[in-house]
Amino acid sequence: MDQNGNHNTELALDKLFNVGYTANTNAQRPPPPPKSSVTSTTPEKAAEDDFHKARDNMHEMLSTMSQAVDQMSNIASQSEAPRAFEVLNMLLKTYSESNKDLLDIHEKIKQIKKKDNVIGADDEKPEQGGFIGTAADLQQIVKEAGKQTADEKPK
Repeated sequence: MDQNGNHNTELALDKLFNVGYTANTNAQRPPPPPKSSVTSTTPEKAAEDDFHKARDNMHEMLSTMSQAVDQMSNIASQSEAPRAFEVLNMLLKTYSESNKDLLDIHEKIKQIKKKDNVIGADDEKPEQGGFIGTAADLQQIVKEAGKQTADEKPK
């Protein structure tokens, strides 16, 4: 569309929504947020950083949604329109699901930490594929390996 068409549309929308028209259509947008640089050196640290970022984002979103629920509740009660109550209901459902998602984030980070701790106590990892188990377990494995070798030999 040409510049006049955009101007006329903006004037019509401004009049409809009772807002003042700003003639500066080339207004500068705020700069985008800085991209976070990856400073995590280990997968555990990266998971922890992601957990905190996701948690912060969820809290910010829930705060915004809480305000939206309040505003939509006022709109629905003032207008008494069925569609407004339908939108309010969907917003409340989304708000509830977002709260559950926040709790799921905590469960997922617990699972990640649990996986990391399963490898060995106090990060003691076996070197060169050492066996972890009891002597009886090792004897059983050796016996089974010996039987398989004996079965494979030609008679």
